[in-house]
Amino acid sequence: MIISPLASVLFHCSALLAAAVLPVRVTTLTGHTVTGDLTTVNEAFITIEQADGVKEFSYDALAAVTPLVIDEGLTGPAMRATLRSGSVIAAQDFSMSGSELTIEPRRQKPLKVPVAEVASIRFRPSAVTTDAQWLGITEAESRGDVMVILRPGDKLDPISGVVEGLASGEVIFDLDGDKINAPLARLEGIVFGGTASDSPSAKIQVTDVYGSTWQVMSLAPSATGEPLRLRLTDSITHELPLKHLKSMSWGTGEQLLAREASAESSYQPYVGTALPSKTLAAWFEPQSEQDDLVISGGAAVEYRLGSEYQTLAGAVRRESQVASAGQVIVRISLDGKVAWEEKLTNPEQLGFQIPLDDAKRVRIEIDPADDGDVGDLVRIIRPRLLK
Repeated sequence: MIISPLASVLFHCSALLAAAVLPVRVTTLTGHTVTGDLTTVNEAFITIEQADGVKEFSYDALAAVTPLVIDEGLTGPAMRATLRSGSVIAAQDFSMSGSELTIEPRRQKPLKVPVAEVASIRFRPSAVTTDAQWLGITEAESRGDVMVILRPGDKLDPISGVVEGLASGEVIFDLDGDKINAPLARLEGIVFGGTASDSPSAKIQVTDVYGSTWQVMSLAPSATGEPLRLRLTDSITHELPLKHLKSMSWGTGEQLLAREASAESSYQPYVGTALPSKTLAAWFEPQSEQDDLVISGGAAVEYRLGSEYQTLAGAVRRESQVASAGQVIVRISLDGKVAWEEKLTNPEQLGFQIPLDDAKRVRIEIDPADDGDVGDLVRIIRPRLLK
């Protein structure tokens, strides 16, 4: 069969147009769903083309947009950069020059980000043996930068100093005036000193097929088939190809548990006592201190969970006023099932990020183990629910 040049051109044009269209499912705040082709993205609305015409959806009425077909077989890079604004970017390479960090996501344009807006970079994949240590280090306050060395036995060793460069598979680190070229193979990651950015909070959360989560202030206009133009902060933008989109959801934020009324709290002394239960409760039941919870050994607190939240995050450590104590176990349960448990035997701070999986209640308890509850006072640092 002979195909004319004109027919060939028309065939290729139609193929390109077909590839540019992204079939999606739109979910509104009322729970109504529609399907169609995503045609336009604007600063305040999107348009969806259906058989009976084009429909416009304002962001004020949207809950989520998800592609009808997602390639679940794709795997993303192991390394992660976390921005102070909340975005977590899966990257296959980094380079740092002066005050600017270049982040290279897989099959996307590189981002050039001010180092001041980067919270941390983790070079190794998430692992049960190191996650709590790493999250505890990233949650801790630090005036300067921290290089986290991976020691034998999956022990993380944070070293304070100044990150001066990142390239060619190594971190250039200033330790008290001495320059160290540390191979990435020996590091868990780096944590940058500083505070969160003053940019307006994100309104949209975008996830991609390679594992990145983008906290988006606004979307710049884009036409049919064009990449999504994400404005992450006042100084950071990124283009996400439509074929890499996994989901978009509207409404982000956090809820601090310490500022909420608990559903239930209790205290059970390790050794029986004749003191009235009201007195024991006043002395030892969990207390809120600004954004933190302070819980004694033998005490527990429960909170109800809203369906809009996806993750429980925070950190734990022994209260600093405790000079010497035995072991204590921090246990976090969702709907009665243990989701996270760690034993504290020293002042080390440990962190957690727990998927809620539609749980209705969360319980945080301090188990004094088998050596008594003397000195078992634990601070839960900024326990918060994330959308």
